[in-house]
Amino acid sequence: MKIKIGLITVGNHCQKNIIPSLAAMNNVELVGFYTRNLDTASVITKKYNITYYDELDKMLAEAAIDFVYISSPNALHYPHIIKALSNKINVIVEKTAVANLQQAKKVVELAAEHNLLVYEAFMYRHHQQFSRLKKVIDNETYGIVKKVFINFGFPHLTKSDIRYSRELGGGALLDAGAYTISAMNGLFGECKYENSGIFFESHSVDVNGYAVFHSAKNVQCFLNWGFGLGYKNEMQIWTNEGVIVVDRAFSKPSNFAAKICHIENGINTVDSSYTANHFERMFEFVFGLATEKYKKVNNDLITQIKTIELIQKKEE
Repeated sequence: MKIKIGLITVGNHCQKNIIPSLAAMNNVELVGFYTRNLDTASVITKKYNITYYDELDKMLAEAAIDFVYISSPNALHYPHIIKALSNKINVIVEKTAVANLQQAKKVVELAAEHNLLVYEAFMYRHHQQFSRLKKVIDNETYGIVKKVFINFGFPHLTKSDIRYSRELGGGALLDAGAYTISAMNGLFGECKYENSGIFFESHSVDVNGYAVFHSAKNVQCFLNWGFGLGYKNEMQIWTNEGVIVVDRAFSKPSNFAAKICHIENGINTVDSSYTANHFERMFEFVFGLATEKYKKVNNDLITQIKTIELIQKKEE
């Protein structure tokens, strides 16, 4: 039996990465999508033969959906998640999933009530590169980790991009910054806050920032993110023996050879190199997840937004 998927809004990212990845999976059926953009609706209907709904409530009620993929603006995530859970539908949602800890707790509570999953779509965590990195760190393959630098930033986008809209939940912290936080939590668990700063630079939303944390094992974690910067998408792990370098740690095309390198005494050695569609691998993980593990995975929402709020409250 195929897993039936509904799509809530279908912007550029969804059209470029999500729909093709889902359409390529043999155990998936795309049964419906909701958008208010009629031109987009026409293109998707013709290309993929997916049923178009101009009313979200109608799609959720009629399409016999197992999972929805939500790629609406951040500010709409929470009401869309609640609607899906109330219709007893599992949720995969773009980052940042919710706006605050109160929303996260309500989502986790409602999901538990119906034994449903709410998964925040950090696709890079399912690439073999990230899995290998965690193993290298945990096994102390190249020494004991002392410091970690996680960087994700890129040049400014067009002014009309929703990431510059305060009303729609934009800002660099909830976008590029969310990746750096997710990586830290994924590698070291929930970490203790030390310091942070976010900067607006005449914009209505924050456009870059930094944060410093330390793990339970006193690994110092330095996070940097932003818009309007030269492209940087990497992690560096500084051990007592050398440096582990992770290039293209977050965003990468499926044909890109994503490497992990180790530098010791000036000698650069390639530890591993992988090519993969991390979107497909994420979906394989989510659809294969046993229901008894939903509660633990759902709690990741709380860890993520708690960390974000520590940075936000510093600025209040």
